[in-house]
Amino acid sequence: MKQILITHGIKALAKEYADNLFVDKTYAFVQPIDGLKTLIIDLQEVNEGLADKERYIKYISQIIADFEKLKTILPREFTSYKEKYDGIIQNSPLTAKIKYRKTPLPSIKEEREKLPVSEKEFYKLIVDRMHYSDTRLYLGKYMNRIGINTCVYCNIAKATFSEDKEEVYYPFDHNKPTSEYPFLCISFFNLYPCCDNCNRHKLSDEKKGFDMYTEVEPSNDPFVFEIDRKKVEEGNPKSVIVDFKARNEAERDYAKKYDDWFRINDLYNSDDERRSSYQMLKLIDKCRASYPAATEASFHITVDRRDLFEEVLGVKDDEIVFTDVKKKLKIDTAKDAGLI
Repeated sequence: MKQILITHGIKALAKEYADNLFVDKTYAFVQPIDGLKTLIIDLQEVNEGLADKERYIKYISQIIADFEKLKTILPREFTSYKEKYDGIIQNSPLTAKIKYRKTPLPSIKEEREKLPVSEKEFYKLIVDRMHYSDTRLYLGKYMNRIGINTCVYCNIAKATFSEDKEEVYYPFDHNKPTSEYPFLCISFFNLYPCCDNCNRHKLSDEKKGFDMYTEVEPSNDPFVFEIDRKKVEEGNPKSVIVDFKARNEAERDYAKKYDDWFRINDLYNSDDERRSSYQMLKLIDKCRASYPAATEASFHITVDRRDLFEEVLGVKDDEIVFTDVKKKLKIDTAKDAGLI
């Protein structure tokens, strides 16, 4: 919804993630580079007649060579790396079915030849060998340290991390899809916290439309929530209509597509959410009027409206909107009301 600026602090977290990824695994765990090397052996030994076999081997070899860099590669480098890897594979499809055997492979060839052979798409085998499915448990703690506690697409669903159990109760979405960018499958800046609903809708669409990170300040904030206060009837939560729209005319088509992809207006205009928005409006009105006036009269002080907003609505007006559920709606509505 609103981009996060990649600061030196976030880069440091990305490096810490990369340095600690899978280091606590036992000896039985096949590390990504070792798993990719066994995939090269499978390509050489059980894929007779595979067209462009050498290109697939070279593709994997390049991932091995780039592995440490790929874990922290910045978004601005995604395109150049894609061009490099596409140049290796050329017209050979990443979806080609490759024969493989389960890892770890025995060191003796005669023993390897006794193993059963299966088939899977090439890019999926890369994702498997790089252990994307295990990455979520490592990445969750770093998202928590950044302050990301909600789905980055809708901001209405929680992205919950348990520090005590080190458990992550939400999926991650690949901004650049694994079917085209398998080499980015465990990259810090390519994995976005999201909810099941948004992840499902995003998977069903050709285009995606939102880059969570930016290296350019100010970060992009193309969307705004708006509630027409004139149409809100006293005591009637159903009269509240939340409108998710573009901040300016240049972003209008983008906002409409984003709404189509993630059903933002539908989510924020359910009966429960309208009741919640109605209560939020009442709280904002109190912050603007009775609360400050009463406090100033009683304590002979000048009330800081921003501090009051943070205390009553429970969110801070800072750069990261993903720290709290519906934070963007609350901030946009409070700003529209002149409270902050």
